[in-house]
Amino acid sequence: MLQVNIGNYIQRCGMWDLTILNGGILFMTSSLETKRFDYLRLKKFCVEIIEKVGVSKEGAEIVGSSLVRANLRGVDSHGIQRLPIYTQRVKEGLINSRAEIRLLRDNYASVLIDGGNGFGQIVAHKAMQECVNRALKYGVGVAGVANSHNFGAGALVAMEALKYDMIGVVVSNAAPTLPPWGGTSLTLGTNPLAVAIPTKMEFPIVLDMATSVVARDKITLYKKMGKKIPLGWALTKDGRPTEDPQEALEGILLSIGGPKGYGLALVIDILAGVMTGAAFGKDVGMLYDMSRPSAVGNFMMAINISSFMEVDVFKERLERLCAQIKASELLPGVNEVFLPGEIEYREEQDRMKNGIPIGGDVLKDLEKLSSEYHVSL
Repeated sequence: MLQVNIGNYIQRCGMWDLTILNGGILFMTSSLETKRFDYLRLKKFCVEIIEKVGVSKEGAEIVGSSLVRANLRGVDSHGIQRLPIYTQRVKEGLINSRAEIRLLRDNYASVLIDGGNGFGQIVAHKAMQECVNRALKYGVGVAGVANSHNFGAGALVAMEALKYDMIGVVVSNAAPTLPPWGGTSLTLGTNPLAVAIPTKMEFPIVLDMATSVVARDKITLYKKMGKKIPLGWALTKDGRPTEDPQEALEGILLSIGGPKGYGLALVIDILAGVMTGAAFGKDVGMLYDMSRPSAVGNFMMAINISSFMEVDVFKERLERLCAQIKASELLPGVNEVFLPGEIEYREEQDRMKNGIPIGGDVLKDLEKLSSEYHVSL
């Protein structure tokens, strides 16, 4: 999510308080109608459920950690609310819980990976590790991924590179929910972009954004809350502005920056879909479409900073740039300028201490899973 601190406000929305940034949700905090869960217990619940559907212990740890970490960072749309649909897709044979991840091509600094229709988080974790291994040797490592699945929050994949003081870059295509600029036929996905950059600060710079005004699952979350969506997020099938989340889910999402967002979504689909051999455009399956696999494609890289300059020198230079940004004069009504990833970092610190808020239909869905798989929530 691109964070530009313009027009911040808090909107009371029943069981959630939504922190709005320039018209898009950045994170959600609970009101009294939710329950708060300790993140370690929630992760244990996720891991045990995922193991129950046939995923290895190691793989279940990767998926469970990804889901709960998204909730910790306040990205609830990409968190544990996706656990029910993931398990359902495994049962329907649309995710291979024991997928074989294969290297199709290995050309020094680059690699092409077949995900075997496995969990996207597991495949992406493997791909980013391949990128890091090559970046250690060649200065940069690049991976294309075909035949994968939704990997959740792209930021968490990019952030894998931070462990090695590298920059992580991740893009992915997605099921068609955006039309080309000027058209109405759904052709491109929300096609996210994530970049993670190490710093000397207590948090890294992490840009995580969809090429649509809002990620599709945030609209799904509004539907589960029984709330209207803001105008400007989506259109109905026939191109009318709508506040109805169901109409939005059946209709047209809007790209960021008009033709610029459309162009960015197209380029990402070329990198992640066309060039990797994955599905692209209208051929990518919807997460909630139980008739076919998703066949998602990814493109990612790890950049070894030390190939350009000493890492400490880079971080010192970056620190000076960040200081200039933080020292910016403020617009009326704005209290602080944030760096990308800063709000999520603060939310993570709060939720690690006070628990992850879950309520409404999301909690009901988890309770059903608890009963079905005999795993305590």
